[in-house]
Amino acid sequence: MAELLASGGATSLAATIAEAAESTAPIIPKGTDVVFFGLDLAVSEVGWIVTCHREDGRRRAGRRWPRGEAPVRGGELTAHDLALLQGDPQFTVRKAGQD
Repeated sequence: MAELLASGGATSLAATIAEAAESTAPIIPKGTDVVFFGLDLAVSEVGWIVTCHREDGRRRAGRRWPRGEAPVRGGELTAHDLALLQGDPQFTVRKAGQD
């Protein structure tokens, strides 16, 4: 931060923040479930299929999982994330392409 201030970058940082504050883009409150349509992942990019069995979804491994299947890219989950999900009876985790 001190380097940013010393280089005069604070002015541009302040301008960037001010510009973002004037934006008309909607802000989604933290914790809101968001479902994206039309963003299907290519089959080759999907590494895991995570299924949440809990009616109202569940928060686990640093993210919110809605009820149902969620395709996840191969590198998005760490070994620790996979262990958490596989150890939770509210989830089923399988490799993509294995039915």
